[in-house]
Amino acid sequence: MHDDRRIVEDRVRALLDRVILPALYRDPRPLCVDGEPVPVARALAAEYGPFAVGAT
Repeated sequence: MHDDRRIVEDRVRALLDRVILPALYRDPRPLCVDGEPVPVARALAAEYGPFAVGAT
């Protein structure tokens, strides 16, 4: 019987390194939104409340 364990483990490691880990641990990048970033004083003074998904 063939022992392909090493080959399988190498393929799993390659998939983990190339696909899975980069998807989980991406390089952090700032989120660009119009009017952002909001100054801290303005954000602290603003009123916040619930909103519907997709509301502007």
